[in-house]
Amino acid sequence: MSSGRSSYVSRLSIGLVDGLIVVAAQSVDRYSKDLSSRKFPFVLLDHAGSKLANSVVATDAQGTLDAVGHLAGRGHRRIAYLAGNPAATRIGNDRLDGFRQAIGTFAIDDDQALIRAGDGSPRWGREAVIELLDLPRPPTAIVAGSDHLALATLAELAERGIDVPGRLSVVGFDDLPEATLVTPQLTTVRQPRDEMGRRAVALLLDQIDQVERPVAHLEVPTELVVRQSTGPVPG
Repeated sequence: MSSGRSSYVSRLSIGLVDGLIVVAAQSVDRYSKDLSSRKFPFVLLDHAGSKLANSVVATDAQGTLDAVGHLAGRGHRRIAYLAGNPAATRIGNDRLDGFRQAIGTFAIDDDQALIRAGDGSPRWGREAVIELLDLPRPPTAIVAGSDHLALATLAELAERGIDVPGRLSVVGFDDLPEATLVTPQLTTVRQPRDEMGRRAVALLLDQIDQVERPVAHLEVPTELVVRQSTGPVPG
């Protein structure tokens, strides 16, 4: 987090509010240490990078594991993963870890050419799909680290006349509203945003009431939502 954002959080915590729910994609160490040292109530939402802070996260690694398990159960072994930039966020890193775990768990092809990392933009996603299709042995399924990348994948495949899921299956992550607005509707891993928000609020209120309560780290399970973009491995 930038020094500007860190100082903004510090100003909020001095008499302006009773507690904070902080949504931060990257490092939270700067203000976690500051707020914790002053015993100011706060909860990290979707980030568990600090032992000093209460946090609520989704089981992102398990979500990717479930997505790959679904595909492996339909016979897929050449499964690609669009990681975006996993080093930039805790979420991206955990989802990629889940894919790496799945390689051994489901005996899918351990081929580094099937794992693509970049800036995570839809444009990059489409370029990554082209590279995967050009491999000597292209994948039969693609798991994307976000629905944005999965939707970009579907767009590129449609433009090339590649049938989904007849020739290639696609799975996303997040379950954005757009997942049901495309054809075929997107199979995806649902991140339980509403439940995470409720638990973060409850945890913050408890901390406001009991400043000395032990730090808590809560995980909310993801859910695989199977729709139309996945099918059996092509015969």
